[in-house]
Amino acid sequence: MILAGRLTGTLDGRPVVIDADASGLEISAPSLQTAWAMKRQATAVMPLLDLVRRAGIPLRVKFAGLMSVQVLPRPSLVARIFLPRLA
Repeated sequence: MILAGRLTGTLDGRPVVIDADASGLEISAPSLQTAWAMKRQATAVMPLLDLVRRAGIPLRVKFAGLMSVQVLPRPSLVARIFLPRLA
């Protein structure tokens, strides 16, 4: 089974896009302010991240269209700094 699709929404009034394809999930935050809001909400979504980890689905977060950070299955250094529970 392959996840595929796009979900567009907002986080604290800022746009966020979740893309799913054969390579995994990618959460796009169009600005650094949105990324900071995502960090503040991280504890609320940790159970969901644990579920994604157990399912073996790769997860990346893209910031402002400039850089992409691997969150799961092997968190990058940047992801571990912002979400120490991932380590």
